Amino acid sequence: MKYFPLIFLSMIFLSCESPFATKPTEGDVFEINQDYNGEKIYHPTAVTIEWSSITIKKFKEFLVERSITTGDSTVWEERAIILDSLSTVFTDTIDDDATFQYRVRIVDKDDQFIVAHSEPLNVPNVQALRVPGDYENPQKAFDSKFIDDGDTIKIYPGLYRGHFQFLNKEAVIRAITIPEITLLGAAAGMGSVVTINRGILEGITVIGGHALSGGGIHADSTAIIKDCIIRNNRAIIDETANIQIYPNGMGGGIHLEGESKLISCRITRNHSQREGGGILTDGSNKILNCTIDNNNIYSAYVGATYSGAGLHQEEGALVLRNTKFKRNNTQGFGAAINSKATIEVANCLFEKNKSGGGGGFIIGSTSSANIVNCVFFGNRTFSSSYSGAIVNFGNVSILNTVVWKNGGEIDYRLYPRSATYTDTDEFRVESGTGNINTDPLFENPSNGNFHLQSDSPCINAGDPDNIYNNSNGSRNNMGIYGGPYGNDW
Repeated sequence: MKYFPLIFLSMIFLSCESPFATKPTEGDVFEINQDYNGEKIYHPTAVTIEWSSITIKKFKEFLVERSITTGDSTVWEERAIILDSLSTVFTDTIDDDATFQYRVRIVDKDDQFIVAHSEPLNVPNVQALRVPGDYENPQKAFDSKFIDDGDTIKIYPGLYRGHFQFLNKEAVIRAITIPEITLLGAAAGMGSVVTINRGILEGITVIGGHALSGGGIHADSTAIIKDCIIRNNRAIIDETANIQIYPNGMGGGIHLEGESKLISCRITRNHSQREGGGILTDGSNKILNCTIDNNNIYSAYVGATYSGAGLHQEEGALVLRNTKFKRNNTQGFGAAINSKATIEVANCLFEKNKSGGGGGFIIGSTSSANIVNCVFFGNRTFSSSYSGAIVNFGNVSILNTVVWKNGGEIDYRLYPRSATYTDTDEFRVESGTGNINTDPLFENPSNGNFHLQSDSPCINAGDPDNIYNNSNGSRNNMGIYGGPYGNDW
């Protein structure tokens, strides 16, 4: 008799309708459809979901859900809860080039449900957006979910204003034509015109920005700036902050951090109130095939002088190659470069830069500089106490380089101590391995032509080690067109 209650309850359970299965009215079939036609879309687009009109006991709600599949990942999310039992339609918005699917649940008051699924919506992949054709400005195009890693934003000629944040996508933001007629300019207020940490910015002119650092561009992480013009930007000092707070007022044109790169760009007519009128670097950066010219430092403080009008390296390891520094100007040291860290300089031209000392280059006390196959020509100093070409307070190695016709005090000690296979007129007496003091016979230096004439003493006169050979395999030529990178101009 002790088992009777259990048997009795089982009989009652089996004799009643199961409370664990919500059922529609007899003959009803629950299914859903959607009206997306499979066309490629570039903007968020409405899609209508319809389902069967059926009746269930103890109706509670319709639950509309949507999945999105990108790669191997599928995620479901709630889109709507509908309390009207007579509803049969819901309008949603699809906003990505992905695979979507909808499901609708009819839920009763016991939270049991019937579910139906739509066919998958396969939205074709969008690989590029046009500005202003598809979106009115680059920021809206970049922020859309249609732009993914590897996609491109094509910018048509015009001036687009803003403080653009191109972050966390490996996208290419590219002008369709020359940078001179495709411009990103600063909007009202302080801040870099462009902040970018991944992907590529290509073929754009960046103008008119002012920020504490990187008035034109702040590039971080793995960003690449390519074939751009960065001009007329400023780095300013925060007057309310301690002047020593780094990097206030540094890097008028661009601030490079992380492993960002600057390739085939022109950095011109930018200025700062402290170091780095054109460029500030403090990462493992590369600058390749660029022109850095006519950048200045205008100190906000009477009597203060700051260095590195073209480029200031605060820290990190910088690779600088096939780049021209021309007519940069500061009352401090190093009109072209002020280095405070590790710097590798190959096949670079320093021409007609002017500073308080080291018109071409100042190597600071914490810097280690390696200068190979460069030319220093016509650089000047305001002071009679320092060389117009190079001032060294740190550790420098000079190789296969020509230093000629620079103003200021001649540094008779630098080249015998620090240079090999170098042609310079700053010798009291020729000394050091492979060094000479002979006119290099440039083709036309007054007009910026630093190719060597056929009878130049610098031809095949560089370091004979094979690693320095010219690209044709012959012995190194001194100057910017010699060595393995001599043809990369």
